[in-house]
Amino acid sequence: MEVKAIEGLGKAVDAILVNGRLKTGDMIVFGGQNGPISTNIKQIYTPPVNKDLRVKNQWVKHSCVKGATGVKIVARDDMDKALAGLPLYVARREDEVEYFKDLLDR
Repeated sequence: MEVKAIEGLGKAVDAILVNGRLKTGDMIVFGGQNGPISTNIKQIYTPPVNKDLRVKNQWVKHSCVKGATGVKIVARDDMDKALAGLPLYVARREDEVEYFKDLLDR
């Protein structure tokens, strides 16, 4: 996981979806400088297929992504306090948010 400022989008987290599904509106939990951060996904982007990532190009917007892929996640403003290299969890139920926060506090 890595945090970047994207022109026109604000702060975004680059992450690798290893196995599973992400969709707009999902609650995510990840480590931050002042403790775990939980927020809802506003937008999800992936790089264009068969394009060189070093060349500035448009990202493809998705409402849902599945499988294993690199994604750019846009959420609220405190994304810039995310710590790179830590896992990102998707909480499907409200009680999972606290579980993942406790897991990241260890």
